[in-house]
Amino acid sequence: MLKLSSVFIVPLFFIFVLLSGVSSAQENPYAIETKVIKNEQAIQTLRQQQANLYLKMEDLLVKYGELLGKIQDITHRLDAVEARLNSLASNSGSRVNARAAIPQTNPYSNASSNQTYRNNIPPANTLPAMPKKQVNSNVAQNIQKPSNANIMPKNKNISSAQKTVANLPKPAQKQKPVVLSDKQIYLAAKKLYDTKRYRAAINAFENFKRKYKKSKYLPNAIFYLAQSHFNIGEYDKAIISYDYLINTYPKSSKVPAALLKEGISFIKLGDNIDGKYLLKKTISSYPNSKEAQTAKKYLRKIK
Repeated sequence: MLKLSSVFIVPLFFIFVLLSGVSSAQENPYAIETKVIKNEQAIQTLRQQQANLYLKMEDLLVKYGELLGKIQDITHRLDAVEARLNSLASNSGSRVNARAAIPQTNPYSNASSNQTYRNNIPPANTLPAMPKKQVNSNVAQNIQKPSNANIMPKNKNISSAQKTVANLPKPAQKQKPVVLSDKQIYLAAKKLYDTKRYRAAINAFENFKRKYKKSKYLPNAIFYLAQSHFNIGEYDKAIISYDYLINTYPKSSKVPAALLKEGISFIKLGDNIDGKYLLKKTISSYPNSKEAQTAKKYLRKIK
């Protein structure tokens, strides 16, 4: 009896172990799936933190450029002031030398000759007296009253002067500065993008992004900023703008294209894992879109 019981007990033990292994094996897929989801969430969080750091770096670079420009402007002004002071100093020195070179004349140098002349003047009582009437008549004849013709100009001269004044150019009036709307500035930047002047478009869209933070054209401006970086091969900067658009404006019509292009940018940089993840997300989030069809083609190429 003992032998039979041991024969039955040992197989039962192995059957119990196998059943417990099967049950644990059935539970493992769910555990692995939860781990994968947690890892994806952690990766997404890290990617968001990376994008925020890139944005802070861009702001710091912009501020650094502005400070550098101000320092250069102040340096140029100081050089101009120094040159002006040197020129004033040289001019004042030349004037002092010129004054020193002028000979000083003595106003009393001819005092002796004047004294001799004064001594030769006869006394007043020895001079012959002039008749008063003759003097007055001569004075009256020599004095002429000024005529009106000499004082007042002719009418012809007045008309010609008036014509001359009328023909003079009028002073230019100060024109008011033209204030452009956010739409006009956005369209100007978009025109740079459409004409493939991507570097100028990048500067224009970055200025728009800083100046018009509440504009309805800002999501499109961010998208075309990323597109400009993408078209000149700056895929890392393109990823930052694509990711910023996706997370900040999730309802924008440019989000499917941004998601697709962000995945392609990762693939261009050699990161196929993140690239495949974003392409699959494009397909699952927007299955009927053109971007989903393009994502499927890229996934076939990668395989």
